[in-house]
Amino acid sequence: MDYRGKRVALAAYGVENKAAGKYLKVQGAEVVIYDDNPDLEGSLGSIAEISDVDIIVRSPPIHPDRLPKDFRTTSATNIFFEQCPAPIIGVTGTKGKGTTSTLIAKMLEPSKAVHLVGNIGQPALEVLPSIQPDDIVIYELSSFQLWDLKISPKVAVILAISEDHQDVHVSMDEYVKAKSMISAHQEPSDLCILHPHNQLSESAAVGDGRKVRFLSPEAANIEDDNYVINSQIICATKEAGLIGPHNQENIAAAITAAWQYVQDPQQLAKAIKSFKGLEHRLEFVRKVNEVSYYNDSQATTAAATLAAINSFEQPKILILGGSDKGLDFTELARKLAESPQKKILLIGEMSQKFTQLFKELGVSNFENVQGGMKEIVQTAHRHADPNDVVLLSPACASFDMFDSYQDRGNQFKEAVKQLSDL
Repeated sequence: MDYRGKRVALAAYGVENKAAGKYLKVQGAEVVIYDDNPDLEGSLGSIAEISDVDIIVRSPPIHPDRLPKDFRTTSATNIFFEQCPAPIIGVTGTKGKGTTSTLIAKMLEPSKAVHLVGNIGQPALEVLPSIQPDDIVIYELSSFQLWDLKISPKVAVILAISEDHQDVHVSMDEYVKAKSMISAHQEPSDLCILHPHNQLSESAAVGDGRKVRFLSPEAANIEDDNYVINSQIICATKEAGLIGPHNQENIAAAITAAWQYVQDPQQLAKAIKSFKGLEHRLEFVRKVNEVSYYNDSQATTAAATLAAINSFEQPKILILGGSDKGLDFTELARKLAESPQKKILLIGEMSQKFTQLFKELGVSNFENVQGGMKEIVQTAHRHADPNDVVLLSPACASFDMFDSYQDRGNQFKEAVKQLSDL
């Protein structure tokens, strides 16, 4: 679309819409801001008051149904997909999409100019002017970015989908439907790479793109403890820098996506061996008195926390809790009852709900911890013995006690660094 001379309303002025505003001004659009924050400087009013514009650019967290119906709507993601001259690999799922996106980028970087954008933290429209046709874009896509996507990527990766964002989406059906937009507009020449046994991932794999399942013979698989694709060994699973069964899924998905552009086992193997993971995702902090401390603050769902727990065989002290996203934690509580941790430290707004759930299911090895992160870490430290793992994997959002999951993780790391070896 030609935005020259168009009057464009930004519906909320977050990170992505700030980038959209700058991009559209360069394209010759007149950009105005509407935001529900009455104190935002430059805003012409709330989102419900949008009027006299040619097009509305929706910010990702704004539900499409909240926008006035009389105007054409789009998003920063849609604008990027319309204008991007290079092929796009899109990655979605509930957890693991940032890790998988980054790993794909690292696999391709030695032989391609790669742009890693989207939910990973880099607004795509900021880098669009520098992208060339021979480059490749890796786009991490959240359900909020996918909600109203009108063009699907050439290669779509759908990792496992589980319950999330039920404080924003009206139902799980809506959440999965949003995820399905990553593949809905694919053509027969496109590729959809999906989880081999996650029913919600299967439900999101729609459209006309060819469907293949990672961790199966039709894509990257594990055979004799090696990652294999097209009968070629990439590397041994034990050589990977990422730990945990869930990361074996992420690695297999990444190999399958990267293989569409680079068929060099050594190049892919080097990335798999060297990539140790992203900050706040099962991030090793340090050892204190032979106790290993891991920061998994980005685990804001039950499925993510279960994946983290299953990554360790050692006794674990689990730090659990935070703000409420409207999720059901019954299955997590059952798993914790069946495979008890050494100690569960409950924190934040959700601690009372977890307490009630644990009592109903017979989980007794928990303790409610008051105070900030320093007190939480010191409590974990007191319970820990040599060879234990202290794991911050809260299964909840952070906004009751912290500014973000990054703030929560950074405070955890700082508190761990202040612990003394005895």
